[in-house]
Amino acid sequence: MIKLVPQGVSEQDLFQVFGNFYQDEQDAVRMQGIDSCVHFSKVLPKAKVNSLLVPYIKKLAVDKSWRIRYLVADKIMEVTEGIGIDQAKEHLVSFYCSFLEDSESEVRTAAIRRLCDFGKMLDVKTLCTTVIPSLTKLKSDQFMYVRQALAENILSICPIIDKGPTNDHILPIFLELLRDESSDVRLNLFKKLDELNKVIGLENLQQSIVPALKELSEDKNWRIKISVVEQYPALAQQLGDQFFTEKLLPFCFKWLSDSVYSIRIAAVNNLKELTSIFGSQWAEKNVLKKVVDLRQEQNYLHRLTALFGMTELSTVLLPDAIKRSFVPALQHMAQDKVPNIRLNVAKTIYSIRTRKVDPSMASMESQVESDLLQ
Repeated sequence: MIKLVPQGVSEQDLFQVFGNFYQDEQDAVRMQGIDSCVHFSKVLPKAKVNSLLVPYIKKLAVDKSWRIRYLVADKIMEVTEGIGIDQAKEHLVSFYCSFLEDSESEVRTAAIRRLCDFGKMLDVKTLCTTVIPSLTKLKSDQFMYVRQALAENILSICPIIDKGPTNDHILPIFLELLRDESSDVRLNLFKKLDELNKVIGLENLQQSIVPALKELSEDKNWRIKISVVEQYPALAQQLGDQFFTEKLLPFCFKWLSDSVYSIRIAAVNNLKELTSIFGSQWAEKNVLKKVVDLRQEQNYLHRLTALFGMTELSTVLLPDAIKRSFVPALQHMAQDKVPNIRLNVAKTIYSIRTRKVDPSMASMESQVESDLLQ
């Protein structure tokens, strides 16, 4: 409708109509105000945005209805784009901070989710003196999903404020959230750990990270655990092979024997990714024996995991490593008493054979097939 109004019509007349809607008693009517402001900002001359539009945005930002404040917080970047960065810096920063400290948790969460984008337009001093103090209060918020949102977004401003302020202001929040009682909060931190690593590195944080990772790696909720498994390749790149191998690799082996199938498969894929990162020699030294030793487990599901592991790892290992470690194990497992194991031995042999590792595997495959048909 705004776009269809002839240019000769006074903006004052339009805003008088808009003002009547703003004063409506129904929240649902006033809720349309924020979208109207965004649309107005696209057609009004920039000179008139400050005098006509900003006052209404300020009123909506402190509306008595939390749903309207939520919308302003959620759409704050659209508003910023409409009124311009200079106007946003002048008028919206204080309201953004008020959203972070709003009495309604939904409003606080919406504001947190806009932290990275809103923070990019601010200078370091404004972030450190105005925004971050409000964020600090949220690390002990009574609502878990607010802390989850904080953990997911807090590290995104590290590259913006650089090393010194990150150490002074963000690191204490990070360490506090790292001890949070909620697994989801701690997990969200690790999903964004790369942002912190880019700025200050993780060398001095290793002793803080490992205990938190240990707890998450043994979490009773399998969905949490599988999310942790998926984060390990990225952590490996950030922490380096020596520290990772010594402190975190043992958890990777425990997952191979987990009671949940999805965890075991994720663990296998995790080892493949780690081998891609650290190399075939690293895997032969630190990983392959653990995988192959599963063939001796009483639980046939764990023996199956050994075969799954050999199949996946063979795609990233050097042929000589496969020949030395996997061929003898497959010869042993070809005699397994469980038909399903022997069937999967044949599948594994076929998969490895396509890499032309050892001509003798062709005869081994034929022998396994013959045994299965008996």
